[in-house]
Amino acid sequence: TVVVSGQIFISLAIDNEFNIYVVPKNRAQILKWAPNAVEPVIMDMKPSLLECISYHPKRNAIYFSDSRDRSIKRLS
Repeated sequence: TVVVSGQIFISLAIDNEFNIYVVPKNRAQILKWAPNAVEPVIMDMKPSLLECISYHPKRNAIYFSDSRDRSIKRLS
């Protein structure tokens, strides 16, 4: 089954509700794909330069690293 196609992604995370979070090659946004979604929710993260995205199940939180300011942030 193809879940997301047509782009190059550098990082991916899946939460407890099976939402898929991906960082496209441009590294300026996070795309959130809900189950059965036709289009993603675009989370504009400018002026970030995203590197990695991760899901923490105990905190039910998505974290991402930003190489522009060398930080790790929680997606709210």
